[in-house]
This record gives sequence, structure tokens and C-alpha cells, in this order.
Amino acid sequence: MIDEAHKHHLKVFAHIYDYSHARFLVEHGVDILAHQPRDREADDTFIAELKRRKVLMISTLTGSMSYFIYADSPTWLGDPFLLRWTDPERIRQAKTEFKVKQMIDRVADINRADFAMAAITSGAK
Repeated sequence: MIDEAHKHHLKVFAHIYDYSHARFLVEHGVDILAHQPRDREADDTFIAELKRRKVLMISTLTGSMSYFIYADSPTWLGDPFLLRWTDPERIRQAKTEFKVKQMIDRVADINRADFAMAAITSGAK
């Protein structure tokens, strides 16, 4: 599929989770990866290969973070700039409903671990 797309001068975008899938796709000519590998840390060889082949990797850390951050009562929910421009009802929901939902959601812990691993690869350690 990658070769066929390239014959038509199209870029190929892949949505990945696993390191092994990301490596396979990069080795076979993918142009863009959505997300960083989240099942293990990407090694220096893989990062060098991304650079050599000029493969773009779209960091989606804030999206991943949104699945667990409210459980942590982030201090930025009290930031004056945010409070000035955000509907007070949304702030209330973030501090109560979203917080409780994420605190009891077992998937939130998986997303937290995925975020931590992705942050390593993105350099946001």
C-alpha cells in the first residue's frame, strides 16, 4: 500500500501504538506516524532512522493526557487566564465530574502509563 501511494505521489500516514509496528512501517517507507510508540521506549537507532528517512511523528501527548489529568487535580484549573476565558461550568465539571470519572476509570491508569512512555520518545521527559 505504501509503494502504491508513493507511485501516485501521495504521503502515507499511519496510526500506531506498538514499537514493532512503527519500526516495520518506517522500514517500509511510511511518511508520517501518528503518536509515539507506547508499548516500549523507542531506542536511539529508531529515532535516527526516523530522522534519516525524514519521517514525521505527530506528538499527541495532550490528547493522551486528557484521559487521566483531571484525576490529578491539576493546578492549572485555577490559573487566572484560564478562569477568565473558560465557562465556569466547564471548570466545575473538570474539578468534580471529570475528576471522579477518571479516578474510577481503570483505563485511565493505562493511559497514564502510555503517556509516560510516549513522553520519553517525544523528549518531553
